[in-house]
Amino acid sequence: MNIETQSIPSLLKAVDVSKILNISRTESYRLLKTGAIPSVRFGTSTVRVLASDLEQFITKNRTKVDLCE
Repeated sequence: MNIETQSIPSLLKAVDVSKILNISRTESYRLLKTGAIPSVRFGTSTVRVLASDLEQFITKNRTKVDLCE
């Protein structure tokens, strides 16, 4: 089987998610557990996040901040 690497989505670990979002690893796992960020589970303990799902989470949760307040 010949798979092009461009067709394989990037998978991130929970620690990667926490670094990208600048949050604790515990908070990252909470977001994954509650389904706020969709995840892919392998077996009982391995969890990964599609980079595209994390991008959608960030886009969906963007808010405008009024700096004049």
